[in-house]
Amino acid sequence: LAGALVVAGIPTMGGGRPLALDADLTVMHPRPSPPLDAQREISRRFFGLADSLLVLIEADTPEALARRAHAVQRSLTGSRGRTIGFTGAFGLASLIPDPSRAAERFQALAAFDADRIVADFEAAVRESAFNPAAFQPYSNFLRTLASRREPPTARTVLRYPMLAGAVLGGPVSGLGSGGTGLAPQSRDPGPDPPPPRSSLTVLFFDRNLDDRVQRDEVIAGTRSLLAAVPGATLTGMGVVGSDLETLIQRALPRVLLISGAAVVLTILVSFRRIIDVALILIPAAWGVIAVVAWMALAGERLNMANMIAFPLLLGICVDYGIFMVGLARNCRRAGQGTAVLTERLAGSGHAVLMTSGTTILGFGTLVTCSTPAIQSLGRLVAIGVTGCVVGTFLLLAPLLHLTHRPR
Repeated sequence: LAGALVVAGIPTMGGGRPLALDADLTVMHPRPSPPLDAQREISRRFFGLADSLLVLIEADTPEALARRAHAVQRSLTGSRGRTIGFTGAFGLASLIPDPSRAAERFQALAAFDADRIVADFEAAVRESAFNPAAFQPYSNFLRTLASRREPPTARTVLRYPMLAGAVLGGPVSGLGSGGTGLAPQSRDPGPDPPPPRSSLTVLFFDRNLDDRVQRDEVIAGTRSLLAAVPGATLTGMGVVGSDLETLIQRALPRVLLISGAAVVLTILVSFRRIIDVALILIPAAWGVIAVVAWMALAGERLNMANMIAFPLLLGICVDYGIFMVGLARNCRRAGQGTAVLTERLAGSGHAVLMTSGTTILGFGTLVTCSTPAIQSLGRLVAIGVTGCVVGTFLLLAPLLHLTHRPR
């Protein structure tokens, strides 16, 4: 009993919050991880591209979709956006003008003389050391840019397969014939596609979102900035993971409480004695205490994989208590003394050692896995079952001897 109190006090004395979530989100990935290493190298070499999130934008019309895409970028531009590390975005607003300002901009372009612009450019190229013929495509582009009097819209983007696939989620067709998908489709695409009513905008940040604290701060800050834009939903793997963790954090205590209550109720219905129920739960309690003590001393934290260690331990360790208490109960009903009880506990103890040993070996081999979260699961279950066995033999068995009163 004194040992149990000492082990139970370790989490308070040594490790702060042993049941806190792990801040490192990469524990769910194998080690080494070439994709993660590549992402870190990109973050080191290119400022502002440390990580990214997605914004799904929805609207009833293409014009409203374009206005909302521009509103998303405006809402993140400024001091508040820089506070959360926002560095830029790519989406529909990067390709087409804001419909509310398109007319004003094209009025300013009306004063431009397309022929004069192209002629000046070609004259400058002829006077340089470059081959003028190589710049003919760019001359054509300048003429198109300066002579257009109708702004591109979301429908225009549909003509460019790769861009449509990137920002509108449209089909990336026409790429199998050797094209890049950046040029407009030259062949007849058939019937007009439906007007786009949704688009994706990629948000870039200057900080890595593999850290839980930074990720949650960025997600919360971005959502607050996007709250004024209707139809804008922050999404992406990081956002889905954060929301899933929040749901699990809220549900896990309730699930553990329900499962624990169901186990206790089942034992109570079967044994019908509070003292027997308390004795049966001793091994499971020792197993959980051992895990929490280890996490406090070793600094190990919860993640999405090792969270299931606690319900696993409850289901595994309660069996040992049921076997031992049930055996003592049969000896008591048969009027057998402590000598017979000791002999029968020894036989059952051998079975408990064999079953617990195979369980420890089975879960213990998970520490050889390349994924840290899976390693942690195997480690915690093995430690918990070991604590359960110690509690069974060093606490439960002596208590069964002390409380044994044959009829």
